[in-house]
Amino acid sequence: MKRSLILSILFSSITAFSFSQKITINMGKVSLHEALKEIKKETNIDFFYSDRELNTDRVVLANFIDTDIEEAISKLVGKTYKIQKNEEGILLITPIHSVNFQNEITIKGVITDEFNNPLPGVTILVKGTKQGTTSDFDGNYTIKADKESTLVFSYVGYNTQEVSVNGKTEINVQLKTAVAELDEVVVTGIIERQKETYTGAVTTISGNELKEIGNQNIIQSIKTIEPSFLVLENNIQGANPNILPTIEVRGQTSISTEDLRDEYDSDPNSPLFVLDGFETTLRTIVDLDMNRVESITILKDAASTALYGSKAANGVVVVETKKSKDGELNISYTGDFSVDIPDLSDYNLMNAEEKLEFERLSGRWTYYSVDPAYQIPLDSAYNAKLADIKRGVDTYWLNEPVQTAFTQRHSVYVDGGSDALRFSTGLSYRDNEGVMKGSGRDIWSGNIDLTYRKNKINITNRLYVSGSMANESNYGSFEKFAQANPYYKKYNDENEITRHLETSAYGNYVRGYYGYNIVNPLYSSTLNNIDETNGFSVQNNLASIWTINNNLRVQAGIQLKKSTTENEVFISPEETIYDNVSFFEKGEYTNAHSENFSYVANAMLVYHNLFNKKHSLTGNLRAEIEEQNNESYTTKAVGFPSGSNGKPSFSFSYDLNAKPNFYTNKYRRNNVMASVNYSFDKKYFIDLNYRLDGSTAFGSKERYSPFWSAGLGWNLHNNFGIKGDVINVLRLRQTLGYTGNQNLGSVASTSVYTYNSLINYYGAGAKLTQYANADLEWQRTFDTNLGLDLVMFNNKLDAQFNLYNKNTNPLVVPIDLASSTGLVNYPLNVGKLKVNGWEAVINYKIINNLEDQLF
Repeated sequence: MKRSLILSILFSSITAFSFSQKITINMGKVSLHEALKEIKKETNIDFFYSDRELNTDRVVLANFIDTDIEEAISKLVGKTYKIQKNEEGILLITPIHSVNFQNEITIKGVITDEFNNPLPGVTILVKGTKQGTTSDFDGNYTIKADKESTLVFSYVGYNTQEVSVNGKTEINVQLKTAVAELDEVVVTGIIERQKETYTGAVTTISGNELKEIGNQNIIQSIKTIEPSFLVLENNIQGANPNILPTIEVRGQTSISTEDLRDEYDSDPNSPLFVLDGFETTLRTIVDLDMNRVESITILKDAASTALYGSKAANGVVVVETKKSKDGELNISYTGDFSVDIPDLSDYNLMNAEEKLEFERLSGRWTYYSVDPAYQIPLDSAYNAKLADIKRGVDTYWLNEPVQTAFTQRHSVYVDGGSDALRFSTGLSYRDNEGVMKGSGRDIWSGNIDLTYRKNKINITNRLYVSGSMANESNYGSFEKFAQANPYYKKYNDENEITRHLETSAYGNYVRGYYGYNIVNPLYSSTLNNIDETNGFSVQNNLASIWTINNNLRVQAGIQLKKSTTENEVFISPEETIYDNVSFFEKGEYTNAHSENFSYVANAMLVYHNLFNKKHSLTGNLRAEIEEQNNESYTTKAVGFPSGSNGKPSFSFSYDLNAKPNFYTNKYRRNNVMASVNYSFDKKYFIDLNYRLDGSTAFGSKERYSPFWSAGLGWNLHNNFGIKGDVINVLRLRQTLGYTGNQNLGSVASTSVYTYNSLINYYGAGAKLTQYANADLEWQRTFDTNLGLDLVMFNNKLDAQFNLYNKNTNPLVVPIDLASSTGLVNYPLNVGKLKVNGWEAVINYKIINNLEDQLF
């Protein structure tokens, strides 16, 4: 009574009008005490509560925009407290009365995030009641409930989770980041960084965004969303589903030549792809089931890519698949299909009448001298073609080898488990028809993921198996259909596809002037040619995390991968390319078999601490080793009787003066990496990365090379207090550093010898085919970036501006200086300009319905 009287006197000046006002603050994660103190300062309102009943030291998220005061306080203190306004206008914060349970037990546990960091301030409620509590600074909680109750765990930015008690007295929970908050954490494949204090230039794409764009494959969706991710058009291969795309992130850094590479190395300008923390191939990403993708992060500048050192000069694409969830058993099925329709409208070819007239005007049907013996056969041939045209012959060849291609996809996903053990498994199948008749690619895959978490140990094992069967069209090249003359008929008078459209009836007199053994482009489709590739791969990723304490943890991982590929090609002896070849050399069978085995192992120490509630420090120390073993065997048989099915036993011999080919190589890599991120009061921050790479792919005098990056950032919205209804984020970034490229060959610094086929008195000789270069240096690319991030209109508009420049040495190749601008449809628009080696990129994303905010 005495306390109420004093409070009444102290705050009698506060009127009801004070509680109708709204508040806007942006403090981020602070203690409840600091949040209430700031609200009191802004609104001149005080609060009444008991320190024994309200834990004011726990961390809360104090970000409110034009929010009613009572609503803001309710969100801060949680659902286990009620907010009341007394007669004096004071806000009273009191706990909700406890509930008496018939079979009451006491439950304890720890609440962590996806990275096993403790989560303070999580609200825990007994479902169906108002009984609840919150977790402390270390994520610990204690609550009383019935042994058959259900606990509900909720926290800002995380998915709410329900767990059945079932008589358990210890329940540990790992909350998952809500999809809407995915872009708040930057996933680099090695470390995780808070976006608010990260200096790197990155783009994060969710799995849902990928599917909103299209369902062809992951690469096609990324191309539409991210402007710096360029997929170069391949006009020769067109829409062939078996050809890998050529990709560049922010232009080229290397000389693109086969002379500097061996058969196991990739395009020197292709980005590095990382799947679930381990490096992978472009083929794996293209064939990956899109429904398994949780997020994709594209690392574009030195501050973000230097973590990968010698492999990062062309950018890094990090793909994270969906993780298993605990709870009841869930089964999901996804099925979709797509249609590819060949667009031939760009081919503006002449019709039969136009083509023949063009040939006449160009002199094709006129002999260069007046000689009736030569001119008469030409006139006869011309008149015969003209007569066919008058009878209606006008063949459109382009639509013969193509089709409307249908692609169907099916995937089944099952997950579930308990707090300690979770599992997920999935199967997917994709039947991908090609636009060229007979071409296609069938892909199947399966995965089994197991996660065990107990106390401070977290172990995850992911087994992934996949296979494919690819077929090339037996119609041959589309080019020959574009070159076929429209005044020829597809079929003869018996409606048969002939070997030749025309053969010279006049011998050598007109050879070179008109059709001499003109091949029918449809003839190849009648033969039993084969071009088939079968692939199979299995990989296992094992990762573990040991949380030593709240500030320190150890991570380790190992990947084992085995893959095989077999390619069979049979060219029928009846093909027209063998018209002038001896009988015993007609036809060809080639079999190429390759195998790859690799392992990668890494270990990392992670440290994080917050000093004086303003100084945030995160450090990582990591080491990694890798070994690649590749083998390939190729053999060729020639000479097949007509009508044979391409089995090598039907061949007459091996290729003349040739022998089977065998290729093998082994190379190893190792590296150590250190990374530090420091932030002061979430206003100023810095990123430092250093990596030392070693590889057998380079000269013996240049086995190791350092790579580094540095980045500075400034959150202007926190420094000047401009965060509000219009501007949510205004961040300035500057980065620079060195990265490398190791896609230029694995044996380029090694002397290679081959045996001569000649034998003398001393035996077989060997010749040097490649000379070792002990001074072969690593390719190093210097990269600098000035960036500006802007989020406006209550997170509805997300824009990013980056000004890049990079220079490569050795193998110096200037950045593509061609100027280009463009706009892309929802969800991302982009304007891009390249001038004098500097590349400026602006990309912005419109979320939800921004028009309602602007007009």
